[in-house]
Amino acid sequence: MFSDGTTIVSKLIEGTYPDWQRMVAGLPASVCATVDKDQLEAVLARMAPIVNRTTHNVTLTIAPDLLTLTAASAEAGDIHEEIGCEADGTWSGSVQSQYLAVTLAAVPSDTIDMLVGSGMALIVHPHGRRDPRFMLALRR
Repeated sequence: MFSDGTTIVSKLIEGTYPDWQRMVAGLPASVCATVDKDQLEAVLARMAPIVNRTTHNVTLTIAPDLLTLTAASAEAGDIHEEIGCEADGTWSGSVQSQYLAVTLAAVPSDTIDMLVGSGMALIVHPHGRRDPRFMLALRR
């Protein structure tokens, strides 16, 4: 439990779980982007046939007014999509697309906040409400 009352709960399914303290290092977030969840889900659905079947990586690039998603595979080529957002900084990193899609489906809000600290985690919250249940490991 953190001093602000935040508790992190996880379940080890199989294997070694990443060091959660390293993942959330730097929170509160150094960058926060507010995005329309339906638009982001639609982009991920359009990208699904293109995303590399081995890594499933999608690169997210956050800018003050634009979220850019890119993916590539040798078989299907490249895809690049942009959606509007409100962000208080810039950041770029990769996340597994199917994990992001499942996380978005579970967030009970039409608008989401995506927070990134200096650690290895992307945290997705309903807009304006800090809800620690939705965290994804990043690939840098």
